[in-house]
Amino acid sequence: IGYKTEGPPAGEEWWGHEGAENGVATRMAFRKKDGLGYVMLMNGDEPDQSAPLDQIRNKLVELAEKI
Repeated sequence: IGYKTEGPPAGEEWWGHEGAENGVATRMAFRKKDGLGYVMLMNGDEPDQSAPLDQIRNKLVELAEKI
């Protein structure tokens, strides 16, 4: 799939992949322990968007865990 990373929440194992082309960036990941995952498609360049994207990802995961 791509790479293993942590969080959110901190310490959780996620597997995913991200990529970018001029003006477009993507992220996807899933948590193996329960299958929770997300896909993000956006306009913009990833390095300029990292902090806001992390906040959006964290909120998506928080909301999905309540379902």
